Amino acid sequence: MKVTTESFNEATVLRASKLVAVAAVPKPCSPRAQFEYEDTEAARVLLTRFNRRELLDIPAKTLLQARNELYSEARAARGLRGAL
Repeated sequence: MKVTTESFNEATVLRASKLVAVAAVPKPCSPRAQFEYEDTEAARVLLTRFNRRELLDIPAKTLLQARNELYSEARAARGLRGAL
């Protein structure tokens, strides 16, 4: 089952963890992009820990790289070269 989120931060953490595949897709009836991932136990646990602001074992550089990748993919999904 696929889950969508508009949270750029949640998508970044999921992508950086390398446990869950995250894809940027266009949001229906909106110029914005959203992020889609598989609903797994690992994803739920990771997002719960992230939202509780618990310490995650993900290097800062990995988070920044994942954020840059998602930013580019979101722009491409929207078909624009501008910002989110």
